[in-house]
Amino acid sequence: MDTGASTHTSASQGNLSSYLPLSNSHQKVIVGNGHSIPIHGTGHTQIATPYKPLHLNNVLHAPNIIKNLISVRRLTTNNNVSVSFDPFGFTVSDFQTGMPFMRCDIQSPPPQVLLVLRLVSGTVALVILTPTL
Repeated sequence: MDTGASTHTSASQGNLSSYLPLSNSHQKVIVGNGHSIPIHGTGHTQIATPYKPLHLNNVLHAPNIIKNLISVRRLTTNNNVSVSFDPFGFTVSDFQTGMPFMRCDIQSPPPQVLLVLRLVSGTVALVILTPTL
């Protein structure tokens, strides 16, 4: 989940249906460190949940992206849901009813955590946290 991403992005074409290759395209996506990576095409996918599928439309296929990104803005707008974050993970809820239907908890701290901080001013900061035991 990325609160600052303007679009969903996937490294794998296999994740996408209705794939449309962008032949001879020089379109690129700019990532958090300022580098640009080429876009090879677009497609659609969905995330199954017990309540209803979450549709991810117009997902960019960028094979060089390190992690797939879900744009919180597009997810909430296209699916009429809200996303709330807490210290233990996040919850996706129906916007109209407030009923939560998807929860993602962080079970144990990973060896490293990459935080992408996007400030209101537009500044982007990448922070890598390495837990000490």
